Amino acid sequence: MPNLYGVSTPTTVWQNTGTIGFADIPCPAGVETNVWSVGPIIANCSGYYWVWIIGSFTISIGATPPGSYTYGARIGAGSDFASGGSPAQLLIANSNFLQPINMQGSISESLWRAPGSTVNVSFNPTGQGITVRGSGSGCSLVLMRAPDQ
Repeated sequence: MPNLYGVSTPTTVWQNTGTIGFADIPCPAGVETNVWSVGPIIANCSGYYWVWIIGSFTISIGATPPGSYTYGARIGAGSDFASGGSPAQLLIANSNFLQPINMQGSISESLWRAPGSTVNVSFNPTGQGITVRGSGSGCSLVLMRAPDQ
């Protein structure tokens, strides 16, 4: 059934939350660690949708900073559908800073049908670990209706 924009446009699906358990999450070096998870997300009507994740995480660095880190978003335990890296100038010993997150997924219809999909955001530092703080961290997931294919 076509999407009649302005006539029967379905609403978006929003989910807002902090880190998993709203806790500080240690991320050891070389290990992709989930720090945020929401789901299962189910579209409110059939059709094609894309996922948008926006937010920020408070990153704490210990006495020895990591060489870098990556972050990514994925569906369940699958591979990352979007990722980013650390700003090297902020990797200073004994510091805290906010890492903004803005990632979009590709258009899909099957991922958002019942039983839905779980979306995770993870961090993976190199050299030394980091801690993602529960305080000051959080994301919103928006499931946006895409144009009919």
